[in-house]
Amino acid sequence: MQPAREWVLRVFDGTHRLTEFAGEWPDALLEAEGWQVRASAEGDTVRAEVLRQGSGGISLGIRFLVPPESLGTLCFPGAVYSANRFRMRPLQYPCILREPEDLGVGVPVTTALLPGLPKVQLLARDGAAPALGWHGPDGGVWIAFDERSDWGPTGIEADVTCGSATIWFPGVREGTVYGGQASPDRAFVAPLGSRLNARLSVTRTAGQPEWEACLLRLWNAFWIRDNVEDLPFSSALRLLVAKHNELYWNETEGYFMLSDGSWEYGCWQAGWVGGGIQMFGLAHEGDPLTRPRVDRMLDFVCGPAQHPSGLFWSVGRNGVFDTDMVGMEWGHDWHLVRRSGDVAYFLARTLRLKQALGHPIAAFWILGLRRAAEALWAIFERQGQFGMFVAQDTGEIRSGDTTSGAIIPAALVEASLALGEPEWMGRAGRAADALVALFERQGFTNGGPGEAAQAPDSESAFALLESLVLLGEATGDPERWNQAERAAAHAATWVMPYDYRFPAASTLGRAGIRTGGSVWANAQNKHSAPGICTLSGQSLLRLYRQTGQPIYLDLLKSIARGVTQYLSRPDRVLFDLPPGGSCERVNTCDWEAPHTPIGEGFAVDCWSSISALLTACEIPGVYVDISRRRAVAFDHVRLDVDWDRSELHVHNPTTFAAEVSILVERTLPAPADWSPLTVVSAPRVQLAPGASTTVSFAP
Repeated sequence: MQPAREWVLRVFDGTHRLTEFAGEWPDALLEAEGWQVRASAEGDTVRAEVLRQGSGGISLGIRFLVPPESLGTLCFPGAVYSANRFRMRPLQYPCILREPEDLGVGVPVTTALLPGLPKVQLLARDGAAPALGWHGPDGGVWIAFDERSDWGPTGIEADVTCGSATIWFPGVREGTVYGGQASPDRAFVAPLGSRLNARLSVTRTAGQPEWEACLLRLWNAFWIRDNVEDLPFSSALRLLVAKHNELYWNETEGYFMLSDGSWEYGCWQAGWVGGGIQMFGLAHEGDPLTRPRVDRMLDFVCGPAQHPSGLFWSVGRNGVFDTDMVGMEWGHDWHLVRRSGDVAYFLARTLRLKQALGHPIAAFWILGLRRAAEALWAIFERQGQFGMFVAQDTGEIRSGDTTSGAIIPAALVEASLALGEPEWMGRAGRAADALVALFERQGFTNGGPGEAAQAPDSESAFALLESLVLLGEATGDPERWNQAERAAAHAATWVMPYDYRFPAASTLGRAGIRTGGSVWANAQNKHSAPGICTLSGQSLLRLYRQTGQPIYLDLLKSIARGVTQYLSRPDRVLFDLPPGGSCERVNTCDWEAPHTPIGEGFAVDCWSSISALLTACEIPGVYVDISRRRAVAFDHVRLDVDWDRSELHVHNPTTFAAEVSILVERTLPAPADWSPLTVVSAPRVQLAPGASTTVSFAP
């Protein structure tokens, strides 16, 4: 049974609403303030025609009647989760909770001021996917639509008073928008005879798990993305390695910085925005310059950068280290727990990679990993959770009840494998159980970024997925795979399924950037970003290997192909960044206007270049699953498969040389055989710009 709905016509004088007129579904003649509009719907097609023109402008809406209990579960992907009915505070950026009643454990989710019920008005471009969903005792609903129509940007509205959710053509945010600015939106001043043609798909689902999975299916079935063909992984890798060695190497202290060291937060920042993470990507390089520098960075990470507690110092510059609240008037011992989880995870993976490559492993590095794992586990064992901010020296939770530590089970799995100690696997499972329980209770993950209070975010969603996939592989427990699929469905709500049309004169517009596969940051910071902060998304490929669901390959393909196009390079400089630099901003909405308009960013190299580094190292260029007769090109090449001849035809359509790894798997599922060398040891083919080749693979 489809949800009840009706047509609505609003008439505006500028941004002031004059009147509203409702009509029956699916066909109606709507009249108000001299306007006459005929509206109709058939299947996924919405049509309207202006028969008589009145004064002002109009907006045509499709209003869905929603029970109040279901409105409390409202989701607008990337922007609104659980209707954003959180305890909110008027925080200034960086948004970090500090009042005593907001701290400790057992405190409700608390955020900065976010758009949410009792009434919310947003444009489709204010979130990751143009979709609106809710669920309740009678099942769930997802409404999918396009970001804009013939009449302008599409809008969404939810209102508890009316018990409704409405899709508007065009959207008009009334009153003020971000930062208290007057709304720039205008209704459609429709000439006589103007026609509207739009798409809108309504899907009913059963219970909550099916509702969560439904949007992931729509991700590929409803929206359209271009196949990005821009910068191959190998060419991106050369830029990134050169940038790190030429610009970001700190010879005095022996580590790769996040920038050229010219600003205080661009030197050492543990985890999160990339510190300690980039050494794993660079450890794939065996050249005489990079390899010894990675070893020196391991000395640094397990030496000066590691606090006596076993956690890692949050920030550091010129040999002076501090907690997250450096420069603040409060919280001087606070440490974002996700930071140490990230560093421990990539430290363990770096050691396992070096072990597999036959490189010597210093006992000092093993000790550093052990100390980090023990410090993280001690937090959980003592308090039953990881919280969000903890005391740098004792691990006592300062701000809690989030999934900030979602990567920590993955770190414990990798530590178990690197140290050869099986008991760490059981500890990883216990920690994951607590994180999954919190995720299922809240309906979202949060606490990943350190400056978005406790708003829902994508970073902890993908981190939880990473942990559950690694546990599924390590234990063979089918419930871990069920949990991983639910985490993947939630993580997908943060990934843009369409290509936003940037202003032609904007930086991203001139560069021809395609936003499909970019990842929305969080519900507070209203921008998408070039990739996952800070992962490659390899967990999606490993989840596919077990489940056989092709949507995970499609999702990863969009993310992986998209991330390298945001790198600045000599032939196309972006935001005055050096070659290999990347700005995290993919602004499709006006949350930072006027100082950073839509399609613009700034000259701050960020974690997104490290996501590109991880992508180039961890994601195979071409992946072939013989048992399921499925193949996908993650890299920027075109692929044709002749299954009868067991041949791949690979073409490089870009203007860059490409060295493409080809990973062929013959029997799946086989979740337990993924190793640090699975992608590293895959055969490679060299392709000049515009060149093609044929590769045989044995059935």
